[in-house]
Amino acid sequence: MRSKNTKTRERAPIILIKGEGITESNYLKSFNERNVINIRKATGNKTDPEGMLDELIEYMQEEAISPRDFGDKVFLLVDVDLSDIQVDHIMKILDKCKKNDVELITSNPTFEIWFLMYSKKSGLVFKDSKSVKEALKKIIKGYTPGNITNEKDIPGNRKDAINYALSIDAKLGKYKEKIKHNPHCDMYKFFECIEDIKKRFSK
Repeated sequence: MRSKNTKTRERAPIILIKGEGITESNYLKSFNERNVINIRKATGNKTDPEGMLDELIEYMQEEAISPRDFGDKVFLLVDVDLSDIQVDHIMKILDKCKKNDVELITSNPTFEIWFLMYSKKSGLVFKDSKSVKEALKKIIKGYTPGNITNEKDIPGNRKDAINYALSIDAKLGKYKEKIKHNPHCDMYKFFECIEDIKKRFSK
């Protein structure tokens, strides 16, 4: 397929995201801001790290999304699921992510831990991914995967979540140690990106 890439194009950067399900994309796309923040979801059905990355790279090429040429940002969101096997899969794609300018965002056990970090500073060690979702249902009435489309639906605030997630990572050493930690979520990378784009392109 012919690439749409052209270096003469002028626009605000695109933030391209790809996660395992609708929970991540529905939440993240809610941060779109007209003419400033342009968040898109990459297509594809793969849920394993390697397959998701391949689909993401293919989408980047087809849609002319390029961090190097246009200052775009690309995020691949992966759940660790308290699995050593999943950690190994993640470690195997690090070089390919770097080569293709893809930023990894990992959550352990699962992405929903990020929502809990908005209001909780302790008691977030879970035995499995299902337990995270059950805990979330206790603080968000009627929660189902994908139904958070507005940050106002989440008790607490994002600043606390960012500070909590950063404090966990700051105590740990190597990347592998960070992604294996229970809990862990480096969603702060996404919001650092948004703030950077706002500073550069807001009028």
